Amino acid sequence: MLVPKRLLKPPRVQKNVADWTFPTTLEGFGLKRTTSGHFVDATGAPYPWERTAENDDHTTERFNALVEIIAGQVKHELQQAPLSLQTTRLPLGAKADQPHCLVFHTPNAFTTQDKVLVFVVGSREFLGVWHRDAVVKGGLQEGTILPYVEQALKDGYEVLVLNLGEIVAIKGKTQPDTAFHWTMEYIQQIGCAAAHVRYTLSELIIPCQSSALYFIGYDQGPFELFDTLFQTDVEQSDALRSRIRAMALIRGYQTLFNCYDMDDQEWIKERCMAWDFENVKDDAPPGWGDEETSGDDSSPKTSVCPRHFVPQSDPKMEDWALPSKVQAEVFNYLNSH
Repeated sequence: MLVPKRLLKPPRVQKNVADWTFPTTLEGFGLKRTTSGHFVDATGAPYPWERTAENDDHTTERFNALVEIIAGQVKHELQQAPLSLQTTRLPLGAKADQPHCLVFHTPNAFTTQDKVLVFVVGSREFLGVWHRDAVVKGGLQEGTILPYVEQALKDGYEVLVLNLGEIVAIKGKTQPDTAFHWTMEYIQQIGCAAAHVRYTLSELIIPCQSSALYFIGYDQGPFELFDTLFQTDVEQSDALRSRIRAMALIRGYQTLFNCYDMDDQEWIKERCMAWDFENVKDDAPPGWGDEETSGDDSSPKTSVCPRHFVPQSDPKMEDWALPSKVQAEVFNYLNSH
């Protein structure tokens, strides 16, 4: 498997984490949730957070504690009406006191013969969260998949939400960062994002009855998905690809460079579309993500995936704002296939 070098770096050592305590409610952070789904203080301002290299460990962990509270609300919303998603524990048959993760889905996602939309979002976030900065600064509408799931249900899709970033360890602690999984006791099937994608494809998606599968991928999610789809040792992968009607990739095109053979490239061109802001470079750095190439490979890898660039009205607009900007276009694309 080709893995970007940045994912091979060891996790930063946290200092005295066990001695830190953080609020466990929004009120404890001095915040409230507005009717529009934003999280603000008494003056209407969001939580004061900027992601910089100068942030110390305590500041970062305090911010992450807030994100975990909000992520709990996202999961609650996914399970409540009108969305009413159910959960399935992975690996199949795992008990609540065993290592596991949860995927969320509509009741008929695995039995319908109609269209199913699968969300493959990142590998270092809580389930349902595009980006932790987004959910704190932009609220539920900009920072989570909630509006996407609502739109999918209106458009007649059954829904399955994969869970690339979370695992419940033996002691019941949920860790939303793949890097930290390496230091924990976990089981092979769901211990990392790549294993989770492979397991859900073989155990849930390939056996499902739908002949019309659709995918929305975000950030690192498409990398894990494509790395699995185009490996010949994945049982029935060819048959699975024939059932996939379309894939919408948000900030995921950078994983689709010309490292696939011609047949795979044609499949990508026919069934995939990527979105990003217009200031993104066209090409990857030479040898990007190719851990198996020799050092003399200096040719750039250009994306073979069709791409749509979104204007940035504000040059300071954060990358995490992209999903909310392209929602209508994404569903127009999916619904046309």
